[in-house]
Amino acid sequence: MERNQKIKNRVMRRVFVLYALRQATSAQTKLFGFLVVSGFLFISVSAHNIILNALNSSHTPFEFLQYTLMAFLSTELSVQVFFIASITVAIFIMRDLSFYIKYAHQGYTPPKLVEVS
Repeated sequence: MERNQKIKNRVMRRVFVLYALRQATSAQTKLFGFLVVSGFLFISVSAHNIILNALNSSHTPFEFLQYTLMAFLSTELSVQVFFIASITVAIFIMRDLSFYIKYAHQGYTPPKLVEVS
């Protein structure tokens, strides 16, 4: 009897972990994460001034990339982390969108999780 309970607990723990992972990777969660990370990024950085300085200080694409790289490397660590996190989440969102667009004509709809009552 005790062995069955241990097996049941182990299986239910795995089910919960899979459920939590699916919730964490949902489209709404990614979009919310992107908005939060981008919000913190724009609060801590003056994006308008960065763009103006980049356009005024560079005349060739190479100079623009060089300026962008130097500006990124000379910022605080928190800004770098927020920027990389924002780009990463945006890539995941674009991947999901391209997947849905690619399979939309085939009648694909994302799986819906069953709510446990």
